[in-house]
Amino acid sequence: MWLKKSFKKKNMWLVLGWGGTKWFVHLWAIKYLEEKWVSITEVAWTSIGSIVGALYCSGKSYQDIYDAFSTIKTSDIIDRDLKQWMIKGNKIINRIGDICGNIQFSDLKIPLKIIATDINTGKEKVFSSWSVLEAIRHSISIPGVFSVTQNSEDEQFYIDGWLVNNLPVSHIENKRVIAVSCLWISPFKARKHITVFGKKIDTTFLSVPKRVIYRSLCIMMSNNENEQIKSHDHATVIRPNLTEISFYDLSALDRAIEIGYKATKKELRKQNHKK
Repeated sequence: MWLKKSFKKKNMWLVLGWGGTKWFVHLWAIKYLEEKWVSITEVAWTSIGSIVGALYCSGKSYQDIYDAFSTIKTSDIIDRDLKQWMIKGNKIINRIGDICGNIQFSDLKIPLKIIATDINTGKEKVFSSWSVLEAIRHSISIPGVFSVTQNSEDEQFYIDGWLVNNLPVSHIENKRVIAVSCLWISPFKARKHITVFGKKIDTTFLSVPKRVIYRSLCIMMSNNENEQIKSHDHATVIRPNLTEISFYDLSALDRAIEIGYKATKKELRKQNHKK
């Protein structure tokens, strides 16, 4: 009952960020808030988090989203562009469209902001109008992984929002914000294999230099998040320990959700006890 008393009578704002397949953690944050009858008034999400954000803001519940992705396979969402050696991104967008339709921001039941990066100016782009699916496609465009797409409205090219704002608490000022970060900088260790989209592969596929680059990006984003949090102390930040969850592991849905639920419960109880 503690959370009902603390939060039920006050609207909450939700911020979720980047994390590859670790975005499964976001689902349990939503489930926990649903169980405690917390009313989410507005959502701001970056990168892969924008998928959960769009579905939730369109009126889908935790269970709806879980059911849609619990049996997901690599072949369901990955379509390779052999010419560019990147992911086209059409399959994953079509999958989302099958769930919520080709919705516009004006159709959403909860206001949503999706963050992307303008590849020409290097500046942040906040999508809160036009096509939701198109905004998601821009926001998940990890450089070198997804092909770059051009927006049909302003004809600009956009890439992943984590380059400029991985945890966009800055877009919800002076409000009660719950921010869930999927970044966890664990000790760097040599591993014999990793899990990529549900399959174990030898680490020669991702050589040490490539893994160092990936880790460097995580450090950069972590510093980005820390600066955001320092400047916006109104946010309650939840950072689950995701050491055991691979960036690419689609089979880790239930485990990631369990970790996210426990972390959300622990942090919100701690915040409540401070009051």
